Amino acid sequence: MIVKRIKLIKRKLGIVCREVLFSIKFDLSFVRTRAWLWIFNSIPDFYCLRVVTTGFLRLAGCKVPILGCYVRRPFYLDRAQNLVIGKGTFINRGLTVDGIGKVTIGAKCKIGPFCVIATTNHEGDDLHDAVASVRIGDRVWIGARAIILPGVTIGDGMIIGAGSVVTKDLLTGKVWVGTPARCLR
Repeated sequence: MIVKRIKLIKRKLGIVCREVLFSIKFDLSFVRTRAWLWIFNSIPDFYCLRVVTTGFLRLAGCKVPILGCYVRRPFYLDRAQNLVIGKGTFINRGLTVDGIGKVTIGAKCKIGPFCVIATTNHEGDDLHDAVASVRIGDRVWIGARAIILPGVTIGDGMIIGAGSVVTKDLLTGKVWVGTPARCLR
């Protein structure tokens, strides 16, 4: 079983190396992120492998602690060097970090399955993207399928309900729910 897995990873590495050689026209950081995330997402999702998997995220360019952070697969990301994850953070399966802006996730956060963090937005008829960073404070809980839009700052200790769309900074209050997110209490 382990020998088969090693052969599969070697085969995928060969394909990834060929992709890197033939994609000179693309930004190399983007290619590097895609290559390592492809390997990261192909590893079985066992809690005991969290050190190995965070090592792959570090190789991709993410700033994550080697211990004390758990990211479940699959995990989608555009620019790894723009992602910072704090210690003790748990990210459930299917998180998508879309865009090229900086994303900072604080310590001891819990992010539910299939959430989206967007850092780019289109501005009118212009073809260029507007880039804005997203900051998530410490001890934040984000429910399943929540969407966080560009330029948002979420303060420490906030709770974002499942399916909520965060369109503005959340610095006061405790629980935010709905589309767009409103303070519940």
